[in-house]
Amino acid sequence: MEKRLKEYEAYATRVLEQDKKDIPKRFWDYHKQKISEFQHERQVHLIIMLFFAVLAIVAVLARIWLLPFFDGSVYGTLLNISSGVLALFLVLLEGAYIRHYFQLENGIQRLYRLTSQVYEKTGNSKK
Repeated sequence: MEKRLKEYEAYATRVLEQDKKDIPKRFWDYHKQKISEFQHERQVHLIIMLFFAVLAIVAVLARIWLLPFFDGSVYGTLLNISSGVLALFLVLLEGAYIRHYFQLENGIQRLYRLTSQVYEKTGNSKK
């Protein structure tokens, strides 16, 4: 997704830097469609990120709450290790989702800055 976002941003910048005074109005429609797609992707990743944040918090709290109940048996040790691995895995996965969402958010903010330029270059401001 990050690659597609950067490719589109580079494409839109190239179109805007053309020598033409006016860019076809269909580019405005295309630009709005691309922003809409990226916004949808951002919303989906926000929901996923929040879901995994809740899972990570539950796993860490369960690990902390259950720690006193682990006895010295083999099963207690196994449960101790597996709950720790699960909590660690979910926390690391959440970190990856936060990084990805951060990249999406910043990319879409850059596209928003291009939007006014696209709007003006497509002749929409002359109406």
